[in-house]
Amino acid sequence: RLYADYLWIGEYMSDIYNTMKESQLNREPIRFASTQVEYRPMLIQLCATITRWFNLSPVTLHLGVYYLDRIMDSYCIQPDKLQLIAVTCVRVAAQMEHRQVPRNTDIDSIILPARYAPFEYKAVQRMVLKHFKFDLLQPTTVGFVELLTDKFVTPADYVAYIVSLNKDPLGKAIKFPRFINYEQMLYMLAPLLPPLADYTLNFHKYSNEPPS
Repeated sequence: RLYADYLWIGEYMSDIYNTMKESQLNREPIRFASTQVEYRPMLIQLCATITRWFNLSPVTLHLGVYYLDRIMDSYCIQPDKLQLIAVTCVRVAAQMEHRQVPRNTDIDSIILPARYAPFEYKAVQRMVLKHFKFDLLQPTTVGFVELLTDKFVTPADYVAYIVSLNKDPLGKAIKFPRFINYEQMLYMLAPLLPPLADYTLNFHKYSNEPPS
């Protein structure tokens, strides 16, 4: 995201956090009642591929998977249209998170062997929008991670970490890095958080946990 976006988020972080916490209370539970739930891992992999291919944000992936889970819970989808549903969910999520969104034709070009007509994308997008009644801004686990990235490790954590290393300099120094300062520790550890959040997408039991 743009640096200006982070400045804006920092200024209103408390309000954003409280709004996200309130919104998560209104999330409908996902039952995973679909007879096609066995296809979920494959569809999540497709969503992740599209996210990487077009440099979309981690929030886009999580939001798209949330849309997908809700849609699969509510409709019996033709097997040959499952990829179309997944792709559309990611693209709708991208419209919530990005100023520039990949075109349907661009996304379709990386899906083999499936090829979908433009009218199919438009029809499914209308269906997704109507299903959610245009209430598309939903909190996600990785959304909270991004918002609180600079809060998950504190200066006190850094001091405690250094103290623990100093107690056993030869033993732990081999296994654990010695950071120069708190800022370096935060800088090195922060990139590890989004992949951990992505890992939760693979487990049904996490889907109905509050994202925070």
